[in-house]
Parts: sequence; structure tokens; C-alpha cells
Amino acid sequence: MVEGIEARFLSILHSKSKTFLAFCFSFLVGVIVASIADVSSYSFFLIVILSVTLFVLGFFWNHANSRFFLLMLICFLGGAIRLAMAFPSNQLPPLSQFTGFISAEPDIRIGDARYIIETGGKRLYVKTGLYPEYRYGDVVHVACTVEPPAKDIEGFRYGMYLARLGVFWLCQNPVIKKIGEGEGNPVLRAILSLKYVLQTRVEELWPEPKASFMAGLLYGYRGGLGELEEGFRRTGVSHIIAISGYNITIIATILMSALTFVYIQRQRAFWIVCVGIIGFTLLVGASPSVVRAAVMGLLALTAKQIGRPSRAIYLLVPTAAAMVLHNPFILLWDAGFQLSFAATFGLLSFARLLAPYLKKVGSETCAAILFTLPLLLYHFGQFSLVAPLVNILILWLIPWLMLGGAIAIFLSVLWTPLGFVVAWVVSFGLQYILLIVSGFSRFSFAAFDISLPWWGVIFAYVLLFFLFRFLDRRQTGLITSSL
Repeated sequence: MVEGIEARFLSILHSKSKTFLAFCFSFLVGVIVASIADVSSYSFFLIVILSVTLFVLGFFWNHANSRFFLLMLICFLGGAIRLAMAFPSNQLPPLSQFTGFISAEPDIRIGDARYIIETGGKRLYVKTGLYPEYRYGDVVHVACTVEPPAKDIEGFRYGMYLARLGVFWLCQNPVIKKIGEGEGNPVLRAILSLKYVLQTRVEELWPEPKASFMAGLLYGYRGGLGELEEGFRRTGVSHIIAISGYNITIIATILMSALTFVYIQRQRAFWIVCVGIIGFTLLVGASPSVVRAAVMGLLALTAKQIGRPSRAIYLLVPTAAAMVLHNPFILLWDAGFQLSFAATFGLLSFARLLAPYLKKVGSETCAAILFTLPLLLYHFGQFSLVAPLVNILILWLIPWLMLGGAIAIFLSVLWTPLGFVVAWVVSFGLQYILLIVSGFSRFSFAAFDISLPWWGVIFAYVLLFFLFRFLDRRQTGLITSSL
């Protein structure tokens, strides 16, 4: 056993890609430990440790093993320090009123609206009524009580959850008055203006709940689904109305298959789908969560294109480390980031092992479900027994509904009656999915409330790792024996 561990260590030490992967892992672990330990109050202590480590490094630099472990320690401390640096250096004084602008896309829900208002380089979280509506870039005068969010609400670290948005203060009991517009990033303002036009067209072309469903497919809107949202959750298909790496990867895979089926060269189809993903990201508002999902989808597509999906971890982990370097709070406090990473890894590494037992779409669906299930149970506490079947029944139709919806919206701009004709055809597909979801969600056995603790998530992924190794060795053995 010792010899096996030593051999594995040497294989890492003599491989540049594996060494870099180890450093990325160390950085991510540093962020995780610092997040749990609330490292914001220990940043000076960490900087001292890093300085001492660099000093010690000078004495052991010529010893390869010592150099490797010391560099891993530096990456670990670098992750902890990066998190500490992400906290604001000074506190915002209690304000009674201020002027700022809406600095992020509004989060409109069924019963309220949530805005992020920036003033003096600081961002505040405001929850208010649905009306009047405000848009990105609107200049507003606000009267409210400013206070930091509660660090812990019934075991949920609300402050860290908001920190992922760059928000460290709440604006309580706000009175808001719009006094101007046109602030913020002009490119993002133009993108969101296009999204508002898209939203208006969707509401004109389809009745509810089809309009909200189409809005969920096209740009991740979930505000108008009402009770149907629970149906999507119970049947395990909420991902189709949320922009995630899983969603984008599945859509890209099916579109690639469709393009090659109509005799478009694979290389050309690859670039068409890549441009489509980038265009789709811009169309739906290019929010940080959508950009992260698009990056995961593009990585998955690239891995398949170069023919090395089994080496997905060499692409995914450095990409995740780069995203966490930009925003260290997403690693533990952004469920969408975690689910996108897990689903994309499952699609690339595990789907090929299930392919001999299932069809291509079925293997990819089951792989994504297996790798996201522990996180879903941890975050949402619900297990859907019918998810694999419902996914297989409806997933093949999703890209075509999105394409049909986009065509209907485009044609409605040119000539409204023609847009309504295409929207009418698309309605049959929307109705089919809504019937499947509502029908299966009515079964009492469709979903169970099962909550998984954090250690249960770790244990589940350890089991998945051993299952992965077993299937991989089995498949490799079958290939070797056939030769």
C-alpha cells in the first residue's frame, strides 16, 4: 500500500498537468477551510504564516518533495488569503438616506422585488414591493436603515450567501424614488434592454403558464410558475428552467448531434454551437451565474470535441479555481456553481461509463443526476424518484422548444401574425412537457423529503468515486480482453 501511494505521488510530481491540478485543489481547499473558519478576522495571521512559509521555502527549494509540499501549502494559504481580501476593508456607516443606482439585474419574484443598489462603491441589498418597477442603471434616492445581514439564520449563513453577490449590507424598510437613469455598464444596460424586449414578446405570444415556462427556458425566469415550480422540483427537472452548466451542456450536446445529423461537418457544427452559447448568454442578460454556466458548457463541448472527455478534471478544476479566484464566495455559498460543476463533471467523466448500458442521452442524464443528487439533497432536501424517467421523456424536446421560441419571437418583430403561428406550433411542445410534469408530480411517490448533512455529501461523493473506478476498470478490462 505504501509503495502504491509513493508511486502515485511520483506520478503527480513528474507530471506538469497533475502538479498544476494539485495546486488548484490546494487553493480550493484553502478557500473552503477559510470559509468555514470565518477567516475574515484572521487575515493578518494568515499573511504572517505565508511570509514564514516563503522564508522556509528558501532553505528547502532544492529538494523536490519539500518544494512540492511547500508550494501546495502556499496555494492553500493563498486561497484563505483570497477569501479574507474579499471582505470590505471598512464598514459602511449607518445611513438614513443616500443616492445610488441599480447595479445588477433586478430579481423579480411572485411577491416582491429585490435590488442591489450601489453607492460610493458599496452595494446594498434592498427588498421591496413589485411596483413601481426599476431597471438596471436607474438612479434612485433611498431612505432606509442600513445594517449588516445576520451571519447565521437557523444554521444558514445568510451573510456569506449575500457576499457571493458582493453585498455586505441590507437596506431595511426602504422608501425608494427614481431620480434618473443611464448609470452602470452601457454594454450590460443594452443587453438587459434587449432582454426586457424579449420578455414583453414572450408575454404577448403565449398565455400563462406557457409564457412563464418559455421565459424559464429562454432566460431562466421563474417568477410566474407558481405551483408548477413545485411540480418541476418534485419531478427533478427544475434545471430546464434554470440556466446551469448542466442545462447548457445537454442542449449543446443535442444540438451538435442534430447538426451532424443534417450533414454539417462536426468541426463547423462545433463552432456554430459555441457561437450559439455565447449569443444565448448575452441574450439572457450575461449575469455572473449564466456566464459561469456558459463557461462550463463550453468546456464540456471542447472536451468532447478534442476527444478527451475522460480527462475533464484537467479542464474543470483549473476553471473552477479561476472562477473562485475572481469570487471566492461562490465555492461554498452558490448552489448553482456547485451543481453546474458536478453536472458537467458527471456528463464528461461518468456518462461514457454508463453508455454501454443506456442510450447516449439516457447515460448523460443519469450521470448528471447521480453527480448532482448529493448536492440537491443537501441544499433542497428533496429526492425525486421519477427524475430519470421524466428527464428522458422531455429532455430531447427542450432545444427544439428553445429554438422554436426564439424563431417565434424574431418573426413576431418582423410580422406579428407569423410569430403567433410559430408560437402556436411551439405551444404543443410546451403543453406536452407541462402535462408530463404535472402528471408525474401528482404521484405520492414522486418525491421524498430527504435532507443530507455536509458529511453525507462527502460520503456520497466518495462512493461515487469508487463506483467510477469500478466501472472504469471494468470497461478497460473488457476492451483489453477483446483485443
